[in-house]
Amino acid sequence: MPTPRVAGKLLLAGMALGGVVAGHAVAYLAAIPSPAARHHVLAETGHGYWRVAVVAALGASLFSAGFLALCHARAGARGRARRADISRWLAPRLAAVQLLLFLAAEATERVVAGAPLAHLLHEGLLAWGLLAQLVVALLLTLLLGWLARAAALVGRLLAGPLRFARPVRRLPRSVVDEAVARVMFPSSVTARGSSS
Repeated sequence: MPTPRVAGKLLLAGMALGGVVAGHAVAYLAAIPSPAARHHVLAETGHGYWRVAVVAALGASLFSAGFLALCHARAGARGRARRADISRWLAPRLAAVQLLLFLAAEATERVVAGAPLAHLLHEGLLAWGLLAQLVVALLLTLLLGWLARAAALVGRLLAGPLRFARPVRRLPRSVVDEAVARVMFPSSVTARGSSS
């Protein structure tokens, strides 16, 4: 297993790649609602690689989520489940990386395709893109936090011994006999108790 620092970077990279592609798709859907117009803009702005990007992002996200679940399940099994919520460190980093990747991708796509960068501002794509990246980063952070807690719980449950209900403690036979005698023969028990 890699060190926690390397694991954190792997998680961040995989989820940021998935998040930036998801945010990118949301931004284009929101900014250009018409499918025909959106297809035209995507074709003109160098998005020919888009299917490959979606597959790579999906694979990276699933790998990162699985890796996170495995790390937290192992920690839970060892009784060392991380109590700190991962959103404290993941949310700001994920949002920052996604914003930077989105800006870099949009600029690179347009430069390679020979499309003017100013169209980003006129189409409203930049504003929608930045907003979408922030929302997707926050949603991913929430989902990963739930996944981490669930994996730690599963790890604890699988590692610990099965706990059955505690058996009912039996009273000593003399106490049971005494109670039965009091119910069945109240006068003899009182007489015996008073004679002693």
